[in-house]
Amino acid sequence: MAGSARTRTKSTKSTATSMVTTNDAPRFEHVTTLRNFDKFQSRIFPIIQRIVQASKSSNFKFCNDWIAATKNPTFTFDGNTTFHDIKKEFKMSELPDYRRFLSTCPMINDYVIFRDAPSGTSGFEYYIKQAKPMQSAKEQANLVLDVPDTPKTINAT
Repeated sequence: MAGSARTRTKSTKSTATSMVTTNDAPRFEHVTTLRNFDKFQSRIFPIIQRIVQASKSSNFKFCNDWIAATKNPTFTFDGNTTFHDIKKEFKMSELPDYRRFLSTCPMINDYVIFRDAPSGTSGFEYYIKQAKPMQSAKEQANLVLDVPDTPKTINAT
């Protein structure tokens, strides 16, 4: 039909910390293993550091543990820290333990998505979302999502 507007349906799923759309599914291009952990750590550390500094709240166990590690005078914790050293500091045994730990960071889902690596690979995949401005801790605490769980119709011209 010439001149008529086309419509498409966009399914939206909402959670307290993130909104994932099925039409805009992330492309997981980064697989983290022990062999390339340094690349992951150099990318994730500044993101987590920003979140922890912005939260300024002792209500989160993750933030308390992260801050304690960064202030530990016998441990250098930064974007260059090896998994071997992180494993000792946080009493972890395997790479997925670090992923689980990072997944407890408040608002991490707004910045990074994690998932299991393809079978046969010891590690995990991650996707870093486009950067967006940080909200203050007060804004985060008062966050109310007004996103319907029903599909949205978008007119495409």
